Amino acid sequence: MLDDVGHPGRAAGEGVMPQDALLKEIIKVIGGVKEKSKTYVLGTCLNNTPLTTTAEFTLDPEKMVLYGFHEMGTEKLIHIKANPKVSLNWHVEFETFTDFLCVQIIGHAELIDGSSDAFEKIMIEFLPYENGARVPEDATPEQREQRLKQFRDSLKKGFYISKITCDQITIATMDFVKNGFRRYQRWARQ
Repeated sequence: MLDDVGHPGRAAGEGVMPQDALLKEIIKVIGGVKEKSKTYVLGTCLNNTPLTTTAEFTLDPEKMVLYGFHEMGTEKLIHIKANPKVSLNWHVEFETFTDFLCVQIIGHAELIDGSSDAFEKIMIEFLPYENGARVPEDATPEQREQRLKQFRDSLKKGFYISKITCDQITIATMDFVKNGFRRYQRWARQ
């Protein structure tokens, strides 16, 4: 829960959305798998040197976990291996300070390599990999699955899946104010 500093005109606890309702709002905003994934700014840090980069993630709303797909050897993965604490940000482009929608996430990451059984399962259920397989339009269902399997197997050799467990999510929008809530709301994993 956000503290009461910076919320003028509100009593302690006033305007704080119930956690279950807030979780539904968060899932509505950042949820989506496969082609409905979103591009986030990902912040990592190594030896007191921060790094931000963009990466695509998809949400498992039941576990409140984000999954991303990354090429091996990138700087962000080196950071995550050494320091799994991460921060992410996603927002809608806005023109004024009255039409914003921003999401900040703090979590911890783990990297899943191709030798893990979870790698293929996560790809199939969450990640938008199918277009990369270039399955011919006239492929039979069996040919399609064979091509997708071959492509998944090839990705196991050069990519990691990041699993980011969301520990805290802050969402900001003036839409909350219209409904009697504070513009900033925070969900925290219990």
